[in-house]
Amino acid sequence: MHSLRSELQARMRLSKLSGLTVARLKQMPSIRGKLRRIDSNLRQLQDLGGCRAVLPTIEDARALVSAMTEASRHALKSEDRYMDEPRSSGYRSHHLVFSFMPRDARESGYEGRLIEVQIRSRLQHSWATAVEAVALHRGENLKAGMGSADWLRLFELMSLEFAASEGCDYAKDGSNSRTQEIIDLEGSPEAHPASWSLLMAFHL
Repeated sequence: MHSLRSELQARMRLSKLSGLTVARLKQMPSIRGKLRRIDSNLRQLQDLGGCRAVLPTIEDARALVSAMTEASRHALKSEDRYMDEPRSSGYRSHHLVFSFMPRDARESGYEGRLIEVQIRSRLQHSWATAVEAVALHRGENLKAGMGSADWLRLFELMSLEFAASEGCDYAKDGSNSRTQEIIDLEGSPEAHPASWSLLMAFHL
């Protein structure tokens, strides 16, 4: 995990990209929840350890994706293009799963370990952070599509508006109707003022 983060930072420097990177181990409640939702075992999970890079713009994020896929010393095992093919929830990011390739005998014990790398723009990160904040406030697992239908729909619409502002072709049509639906959702009993203000703070 730390090796992949160091490589992310190095690729950003070489490409003259600014941004931030983090590395984290998946928390046990998240591991248990995922194992209950998918047909897999612990050894097959590809995101027990993960790295994330957040860049100012979607163009910067795409540039880093290219740098990592074309030049990483680790083996690329899979790729999810959620940045341009978002999940139904509206989640957008680019996921790369690498298999660790040791440089020497000291690292040989880690060979083949899977590490997930998430690359996203600042706006995409703000959306994802807002989902987590509102989910925590409401006590609902919105990331897994569980909870208030109004809030889930709101995040889906906001994601499309963010995508449109980043120039994504799939989101260019229908902005007027989305805006009206967002306004309508603001008046929903589910849209607690504190939560709504929190969401809009991330948008601004």
